[in-house]
Amino acid sequence: MSRKDLEIARHSAFLSGLPEGVRARLLSRAHVRRLGRGVPVFLQGDEALYFQIVVEGWVKLYRLTRGGDEALIDVLGAGLCITDPRALDGARHALSCETCAECRIVLLDPGAVRACPEARAALADAVLRLRDGQMERMIRQLERLKLMSASQRLATFLLETGRFLGQPVEFILPYDKHLLAAHLGMKPESLSRAFGRLRAFGVTGAQKQVRISDVGALRAHCLQEAEVLAAA
Repeated sequence: MSRKDLEIARHSAFLSGLPEGVRARLLSRAHVRRLGRGVPVFLQGDEALYFQIVVEGWVKLYRLTRGGDEALIDVLGAGLCITDPRALDGARHALSCETCAECRIVLLDPGAVRACPEARAALADAVLRLRDGQMERMIRQLERLKLMSASQRLATFLLETGRFLGQPVEFILPYDKHLLAAHLGMKPESLSRAFGRLRAFGVTGAQKQVRISDVGALRAHCLQEAEVLAAA
């Protein structure tokens, strides 16, 4: 595992709160999976053998409906843990996961700490924090679906993604627009209209390239529209 992968995993939300000894024990047995785009990471019903942290690329979490349709749950990038928190107890994945870009994923074996009661207790606390973080993320997504228009959800995504990538003014969308539309809870044609509306606030680009000429105006648009919708 490269030093870069090690540092991203070490400072992830999941591992950063662990005592150094527990973190070191987990990382000592960690290894990296390198996957291309569109490759399954795990499937719904598979045994959760590892905690998995994305260190490069993006993955999507989804469930299959009884009719065989794919219901997108979330899209996660570097530094985030994608495993069911119950992996500590060898539970089965409630969701499926697939890469939506080339990825590197660090696999952490819970068996590295199961034999040590103190380490297991610390890891159990980290699992609870992971579950709380996932719940907060889902609540934020539901709030946006309920309170924000399509253009406001897109604007929020662009601002957050630019900040996440360290390129707040100009960047390449991390995955295709069809997946982006599903992630934001809209149809592809609605996404196109939302991009069109955001031109008035300095958003331009072609294909997957995005440029934000006035970050302040775009942020103000988000806040203003959110306040109007919340008051309606």
